[in-house]
This record gives sequence, C-alpha cells and structure tokens, in this order.
Amino acid sequence: YYQPEYLLLSEKLRRNKYFKKFGETISGGNYGVLPDSDDYLKQKNEGEYIYLVRGIDLRGARVEQEDLIKVPKKYFVEKAMANPGDLLFLVKGATIDAADSVSIMSKTDAPAIFNGSIFKPTFKEQILPEFAYVLMSTKYFIFQKRRFVSNIGIEYNSVDEIRNYDFIVPPLDFQDRIKKQIKSLFELLGESKKYYQNSVETFLY
Repeated sequence: YYQPEYLLLSEKLRRNKYFKKFGETISGGNYGVLPDSDDYLKQKNEGEYIYLVRGIDLRGARVEQEDLIKVPKKYFVEKAMANPGDLLFLVKGATIDAADSVSIMSKTDAPAIFNGSIFKPTFKEQILPEFAYVLMSTKYFIFQKRRFVSNIGIEYNSVDEIRNYDFIVPPLDFQDRIKKQIKSLFELLGESKKYYQNSVETFLY
C-alpha cells in the first residue's frame, strides 16, 4: 500500500484546491444494527416488517427494494434508518474494498434500516450523493479503505479512520453534471429491466 501509483495519486490529490479530509465534510454518521439472521422474514404476512440493507445490497449506484430482505419491526432504530437519497458504504467485512461497496438508497414501501457493516455519513458540506457515490467508487478511494484494514489486520474501518479518508469537494455545478449522468444511467437501467422482463414473459407465456 505504498506503491508509487498510490503515493503519486495521493500527493496529487492533496494539492487539489478542493481537497479535504472526509471528517471535514461530515457532521457525524452512524453504523447500522445487526438483526439476528433467524429473524429474517420471507413473507409479508409474517407480521409487521421493515427492510434491511446489507453489504451485499450495495450493488451499483442505487439500493433496490427488490434486493432487500425483511426483518421484524422491533429492530427499527432512528440512527440506522436508511432514507431515500442517503449514501451508504461498506466499512466492515471481506468485501470492504470491492468495487460495489457504496450506493444510494432508493424509495421503499416500508421503512428501511442498514446493518452494522455499513456506515451512513451526515454531510455538512454541500455534497450531492451522486457525486460522493462516483468518488467513493474509484480505485483510489477503495484503496484507502483497504490500507486502513492492512494497518490493523482487521477488516473494519473505525470512525477515526473514516474521518481520515482523503476526499474532494468540487463546486456544485460540477457535482450536478455528475448527478445528471447518474440519473441518465438509472433511466437506461430501468428501460433495460423492463425489456428483460417483457422478454422473459414472452418466452414463458
């Protein structure tokens, strides 16, 4: 983790006028909760439920309701609530440095919480979640997460380590261009899913 590629990029980033430590951009943040796996629900009629976002659900730019499991409502706590537009990223587990380890929460038809392997930052700077998603998906950013893991030998990033991530906060107009591109990708993805579903239905029926 002291490869020239990493060190040169780190030095270049720190010279950027928009450079900040992640801790400077947030007012706080939370880890989620850990429901007992025996309580995972498979049917809606098994009582009142909420959705649970796990690390494996952080695939692509958006968390999709159809990928989420359900858990009893007793596990709901405000600090672990995942609201539409929240940025969620993986800070614990063997896939902490996977390409798919950050995502944006979408709307659900019931409340949703996230588990203890995920961290939700509360931004105090003007940071669009779509921009943060793109930046935190880069090889350099993921490299930082793995580097901290290597220092302690545990696949986990503490709050202090999270606050010490290198980050940049460019002007909102630049971030907005990123947001528009991500929105276009969402629309294309939705169209492709509908096409796939129609194709399957045509084949089956």
